[in-house]
Amino acid sequence: MVKSTWRHSAFGICITLSLIALSFLFQPTKSISISPLLAKPAPAWTSVGFPDSLVQTGDLIVRTGTSFFSNELRKFSRRDPTYSHCGWVVRDSSDRLWVYHAIGGTDNPDNSLRKDPIARFCDAKDIRQFALFRYSIPKQDKWHATQIADSLYQARTPFDLSFDLQDDSELYCAEFIWKILKETANRAEFISLSRLQDKDYVGIDDLYLHDHCTKIYEYAYH
Repeated sequence: MVKSTWRHSAFGICITLSLIALSFLFQPTKSISISPLLAKPAPAWTSVGFPDSLVQTGDLIVRTGTSFFSNELRKFSRRDPTYSHCGWVVRDSSDRLWVYHAIGGTDNPDNSLRKDPIARFCDAKDIRQFALFRYSIPKQDKWHATQIADSLYQARTPFDLSFDLQDDSELYCAEFIWKILKETANRAEFISLSRLQDKDYVGIDDLYLHDHCTKIYEYAYH
């Protein structure tokens, strides 16, 4: 138990140091306004009244966390620094909604790709707001991307601490979405990469700020 606790703490430290290092590497060329997340969220997911009948497999879900990590990650979205994390939604044969997402830190100590119920992904204890976006691509391509997402989940693909697009063996959250779209008839062609100091990366806002994506739902906890 002590060894496991130490390992989890060490991983959390690595995440912290990585974010600090990246924040120095990706210094903005212009000031980006990041509002503090001070509002306390609602106590339960049931307060949302979420219209889950509107959700389809292949929807992009994004959220704004309340932690230090989340606030730092928001800075890497150059145009819309609202959200700090993202995932790929799937509706299973039992009509349950799940989210595939790549995440690191103390909330995910084994550092591998996750598949969580949407209520957990949007848990009010951890986030301030969330939104759903829909890609204007054929349904069969969304299912193909979902199959790729599931294969990466089954392979326990680790979180990418270096945020390196050139290495597909590890993935961070926005890179994960970009990759499964890219491998689906090159459907990521409409996503423009962000670039700083000769390094390309995928910002969360890059995933939805284009003509092939539409916001279908947004909710802020109060």
